[in-house]
Amino acid sequence: MALDTSGDIPTTCRTTLNSPRMLITVGSEEAAEKERRISPMKKLNCWEFMECGKEQGGSKTGGTDGCAASRLTEADGFNGGKNAGRMCWAVAGNLCGGSAVGMFVPKVVSCMNCRFYKYVSEEEGENLRFVL
Repeated sequence: MALDTSGDIPTTCRTTLNSPRMLITVGSEEAAEKERRISPMKKLNCWEFMECGKEQGGSKTGGTDGCAASRLTEADGFNGGKNAGRMCWAVAGNLCGGSAVGMFVPKVVSCMNCRFYKYVSEEEGENLRFVL
């Protein structure tokens, strides 16, 4: 979706604002030559946000395959995460709080109070994918 740049914006800025490379120029025509690329911030997965080390291959897996959320490839890309890293609340058997957390329905209430769930929910807004 292109921005409405029909107002009093210099031509160089108009072109830049509508660029698919998401470049922004600021100030005068001279300043328009100095472009700053806006790179979207990396979306954190639960194991990165919580710094638990229990992701697949993580430092605190204790010889296991790691948390189920880090292994569920069917959810890769959901909410912008790796595997189920940004929808761990929908995964049975993830390693929240040090032990495997069970079925979706009993655990989802505590998940909705989790600071990571609130973080993802705020970031994704109405685009939040809640279940697989």
